[in-house]
Amino acid sequence: MNAVNTSDPPAPLRERKKRLTAQRIHQAAISFALERGSAGVTVEEICDRAMVSSRTFFNYYASKTAAMFGIPNLAVTETQRAEFLSGTGPVLDDLCALVSAIAEDRATTHKERSRVKQLLSDDPEVGYEMFSAMRTLRCELRDLVMQRVDPREGSIVAALVFAALPLTYMTDESGSGPESLRATISEMCEVGQPEAS
Repeated sequence: MNAVNTSDPPAPLRERKKRLTAQRIHQAAISFALERGSAGVTVEEICDRAMVSSRTFFNYYASKTAAMFGIPNLAVTETQRAEFLSGTGPVLDDLCALVSAIAEDRATTHKERSRVKQLLSDDPEVGYEMFSAMRTLRCELRDLVMQRVDPREGSIVAALVFAALPLTYMTDESGSGPESLRATISEMCEVGQPEAS
């Protein structure tokens, strides 16, 4: 009996080239940042090392900080938007799944996460810069959540997911899948519970 190949087919050449370009830009950005700190890096230097134009750089990353973290220009696709809005599960679980799907393209290796952890350890301010850079996506997702629940609950759900995201990314070796993200949120809520007297 012949074995059936159940693995995904290889990505089309164009997609593989895009991933390699994004990876080159990210590797150049994180290498410079680890060598000199985030403030000592320019987009032009990153472009030179990655062998891309600045226009290509900004097609992949919104800022040098986003490139350092390897976080591409993130957006919710129309398909993802429609699936989320038609969801019938708990909104928190559905948002964890959506955020994980958006971040899925950016699968990282243990080595990459280690380098990002080192950068955050050396230069904690860069983490705040990245949090600020993700504001647009946070607002878009909060507004999307509010189409399913009331504004207060929507704001709380979005805040929980975005607070848990960096913690999950930095501490969970499996990445930031929906289960890992949800587990981090549960831990955060436990810590926030008042102690019984």
